[in-house]
Amino acid sequence: MYSFDSHANIADGKMYVLNNEHTPTVPITRGWGVHCINVTTGKLIWKMRGPWVWGVPGPIADGY
Repeated sequence: MYSFDSHANIADGKMYVLNNEHTPTVPITRGWGVHCINVTTGKLIWKMRGPWVWGVPGPIADGY
């Protein structure tokens, strides 16, 4: 488990947040990703994994 370390975007009852590392290691640590969480239930809707998630989730509009 890795903590969330950035702001969260909320839209349509879903929270988009990521966890990652400020200074990545080699090899890349497993478990990082962008998470979509139901704000009502707290259940994970989906997670995209990968080392490409450095940064923060961008704007959300029209379901994208």
